[in-house]
Amino acid sequence: QGFFNQRRFAEAAVIAKQAREQQPGLLAAWKLSGLSLQLAERMDEATQEFSLALQRFPNDADLWFFLARVQYLQSALKPAEQSARRALALQADHAGAHTQLALVLEALNDFSGALPHYQRGAELSQQQTRPPARPPLLPFVNTANLLVKLGRLSEALEYYEQAVRLEPRSSDLQLARGRVFQRLGKTAEAELAYQQAIELDGSQQALAALERLRAV
Repeated sequence: QGFFNQRRFAEAAVIAKQAREQQPGLLAAWKLSGLSLQLAERMDEATQEFSLALQRFPNDADLWFFLARVQYLQSALKPAEQSARRALALQADHAGAHTQLALVLEALNDFSGALPHYQRGAELSQQQTRPPARPPLLPFVNTANLLVKLGRLSEALEYYEQAVRLEPRSSDLQLARGRVFQRLGKTAEAELAYQQAIELDGSQQALAALERLRAV
């Protein structure tokens, strides 16, 4: 864990692999080895490590989720879908697996299939996170982005608002809010969101959007 926490992932992978070779039943070592290889961007080896681990621990939902994530990062979308679904079959309330499956389905252009998994991932992440920790941002932002893609702007805005509560200093989120407000015809709210984005980090995109809005 020491090398992993120091973000020395290649070294962490070596130590974790040695640990699982010495104690093949040590599930945590298998997980740490695979995750370290993934974060070291050694995706083929990470895939192999998680696959080997699953031969020993076929009913571990986290391992299927980790494998799905690596497969997704390698653009192996159908295998990633199968792995994510296997994780959910083992643990229906696995927030990460719902979000991962949604990412895969969206990449496969199955937007209607992806949306409920994004929404479920966001819901579960809120339920399962205990203060002072905060839920992960990804499921909320991806849900909002997909709802925008589907033209469901008012619903998208709700998820952007939740995301802003989690990450209030994100100019990208304020910019996204402004664009949705503008498409909804809420000019004053759009202008305020663009101004907030500019105040946060001088966002040039928000500045350009604000200038276009005022020119109308």
